Amino acid sequence: MPKRKRVLLDTDANNEIDDQHAIAYLLLNGNHFQVEGITVNRTNNGGDIGDQAREAERIIQLCNLNHRLPVTLGASADFSDIEPHLLENNFDGEPAVDLIITRARRESSNKLVLLAIGKLTNVALALKKAPDIIDRVTVVWLGSNFPDPGEYNLD
Repeated sequence: MPKRKRVLLDTDANNEIDDQHAIAYLLLNGNHFQVEGITVNRTNNGGDIGDQAREAERIIQLCNLNHRLPVTLGASADFSDIEPHLLENNFDGEPAVDLIITRARRESSNKLVLLAIGKLTNVALALKKAPDIIDRVTVVWLGSNFPDPGEYNLD
């Protein structure tokens, strides 16, 4: 049997319905995916970071995995607002950024897939803070018309 893909899902779970399906799909396909974390970020829709986390937690609970996989809070602001504070303690998004870095540095023969289905702020901050993880991850981003203008997750 092939090895399971190591995946860390980064989501804006309360923004629109596709994220809930993605969370459930990953969690209910444990034979194929080793989910190493779920991080959330705030977007222009869907409420604050707490609303994003509660929605992700609701889906995890519906999959009966709520005691095995916590949701980690990520960025509320934009990359350009957070980046100057990246080396300070308690910067916006720090728990998610640190989780991404920790999981990427974990010894494994498989790269960690950073599955970003919202904006890329948490992933970009992690890569900026720890450029040594670049060769240890594969970034898969849900961005349908990049680099053309109008991509919601890019804007």
